[in-house]
Amino acid sequence: MKANLGGKFRIGISGGAPLAKEIAEFFHSLDVLILEGYGLTECTTAASVNRPSRFRFGTVGPALPGTELRIADDGEVLIKGPNIFQGYYKNEKATAETLEDGWLHTGDLGRLDEDGFLTLNGRKKHMFVTAYGRNVNPEWVEAELAQQAPIAQAWL
Repeated sequence: MKANLGGKFRIGISGGAPLAKEIAEFFHSLDVLILEGYGLTECTTAASVNRPSRFRFGTVGPALPGTELRIADDGEVLIKGPNIFQGYYKNEKATAETLEDGWLHTGDLGRLDEDGFLTLNGRKKHMFVTAYGRNVNPEWVEAELAQQAPIAQAWL
């Protein structure tokens, strides 16, 4: 497999879509380190990324220098730093909904562990409320179903 990647490939960066922890671990067993990162257009660059000397599979890494990460009470990932955009062109309403006191409201759900590594859990607008009043993210349900031996893929 490593030869098929050119033989000298050692480190890759993954972003834009979640990388299954098992896939990252598999490539690492072949001496190919794939590091996940996270960012969005409104923060103009990555906000967090795993590093070769500091990584944790299943996360998108700690914040980049100069960038702050925070989790809102509802689980939304907030980003602050000099890389955050100043607003949407000629759309003050959208800007006000997205930026609050310099914090970019990403619409993504996540958690920060004790070492500052960010794990993403889904999208805020995908969440639904059960009859018992519990907030449920379909991505969590899909992931749990896909872990069951007879199920190859799940979609809600």
